[in-house]
Amino acid sequence: YGALKIAELARSAVEQLKIPNKASSSGSPFITLSLGVSAMVPTQSLSPDELIKDADNALYEAKKSGRNQVASGKQKKGEPAQIPHPP
Repeated sequence: YGALKIAELARSAVEQLKIPNKASSSGSPFITLSLGVSAMVPTQSLSPDELIKDADNALYEAKKSGRNQVASGKQKKGEPAQIPHPP
C-alpha cells in the first residue's frame, strides 16, 4: 500500500493548498488531483506496458468516481485491489 499512501498524501496536500481554479469543469473552485496507482510483481509474462495501462485505467476510474480521488488498478490475478480511503 506504499504507492496508495503516497498518492493520497499528494492528493491531500494539493487539496489543502486551495489553489484557485477559474477554468474548472469539475465544479471545484480549487485545483484537485485524481490519481491512478498500480503495482505488480515483475515476471517474464508481464510487460511494463501492462503496468502503465493498469494505472491509466485506475486514473479514469478515479475521475469517473467524482475526481479528487485515488484509485487502484487490478492485482496480478485481475481482482480489484483493496483501497484504503481516508475518512
